[in-house]
Amino acid sequence: MSDLSRRDAVLTAMAAVAAPGVAAAAAPEGFVGLQQAIEREVAGLAARPRTTIDRIQGLLAGAARAGAFEAWNGHRPATAEKVTLIGGGLPWRKWKVQLFMIPAGSAHPPHCHENLASCLVVANGRLRLREYQRLREHDARDSVMLTRAFDGELGPGQAIATTEDYRNAHWFAATATPVLAVNFKASGYARPELLRFANRRYLDPTGGRGEVFRAPFIDGDVARQRFARHPL
Repeated sequence: MSDLSRRDAVLTAMAAVAAPGVAAAAAPEGFVGLQQAIEREVAGLAARPRTTIDRIQGLLAGAARAGAFEAWNGHRPATAEKVTLIGGGLPWRKWKVQLFMIPAGSAHPPHCHENLASCLVVANGRLRLREYQRLREHDARDSVMLTRAFDGELGPGQAIATTEDYRNAHWFAATATPVLAVNFKASGYARPELLRFANRRYLDPTGGRGEVFRAPFIDGDVARQRFARHPL
């Protein structure tokens, strides 16, 4: 038995005591194939996070090109909404695919991630994006050190990719029209978590000067008030 399999067996037994009867939800009709394809890929997240995220990004982009998410294109929420389509994993290591609907001019505040790998594929609209490389060796209790990685727009089929060590911080917004995006995210693959820790930490990069700068952590309510209705 491998170290990973042995760890999973131990954690499964612990989780069964803490939360008996936990089971993955069934995939809705039309998404069973996508769920099965992602299940085959996620095993690679621990050892090959960047390559695996690229492969899952390709699956989501292919589903978008095939029209899998067209039914949601006409939905125009007043505030950002997420709809979970499929998911899987174990109690301490989970993944899910969500539709992310972002109203025109609305921003998802700047944030970084802990123990999370993700990709967000634009299905419709244009997404304004700023990405940052996080220099984890310089993490502090109240802030992170960042370098600027990307500042531009994404169109349909293009994507944001995030791992522990690749462009771990970002900030994005819909432009003049709403955005429909498909978001895969997986938590607990870098290290197991029986308790559900926050995988997103909001920060304020606006005070940064130069290519390398320190960005302080801020409260979620403060982040939404400061950034959610302000275009990048």
